[in-house]
Amino acid sequence: MRRVQRARVKWWHIVLIVVVLLASVNVSGNYIISENNYTHNLEVAELFDVGNFDNQDYLNNVNALSAFNYSLKQDVNAYSHILATYNTLNYLKRAGLYEGTVDKYLFPEIIKYYDLYAQLGFGYLGTNPIAVSWYLKSLGFKVNITFDRGNIAEVMGSNDICILYRNGKTEDGVKDVEYRAVTRTSETQARFFGPSLNFHIGNKINIEYADYYLALFTVNI
Repeated sequence: MRRVQRARVKWWHIVLIVVVLLASVNVSGNYIISENNYTHNLEVAELFDVGNFDNQDYLNNVNALSAFNYSLKQDVNAYSHILATYNTLNYLKRAGLYEGTVDKYLFPEIIKYYDLYAQLGFGYLGTNPIAVSWYLKSLGFKVNITFDRGNIAEVMGSNDICILYRNGKTEDGVKDVEYRAVTRTSETQARFFGPSLNFHIGNKINIEYADYYLALFTVNI
């Protein structure tokens, strides 16, 4: 009597199944989190103190967003991409390049999108930087991403509004990840929003951020 041999299960089949399951859990989990946070954030927006905005409607303190819920982790230190996105849209609105509404009610909308597409591991594994590009593209803007450090200073100096993403560690070895809206004021000078800071582009990129991984999102119509 012939022995029936069992087909061997290939290891990559198992890995693929695990990846698919994890992705499904992440997608469904993000949707639930997004809906729950959105309901909460609409209520928070109603009570948000507009005195947090400066006289040009920029928001320069990420801690002002602490009452809003984002992801499951809900760590305000991880909200910089929300702040940078708002300030970018405010710049475009003031420049007459965006017709949408930019006010305190925009925060729930931005967070809802990032809850769905930006958070990784429900916020415990950080954010997907490319989601910033996806969101702005969904509003009709052209977004280009520069990863080459050698070109970032030049690109920043030739575009009106960008978002700079940095990822590294401070001198004390503390993880440091931040997104900042930035506008050029000349070919060599620029200004950060959130908080407001004027700086020399070359010095900032090539000296102060020399040990950071950088990416620059340029936003145009």
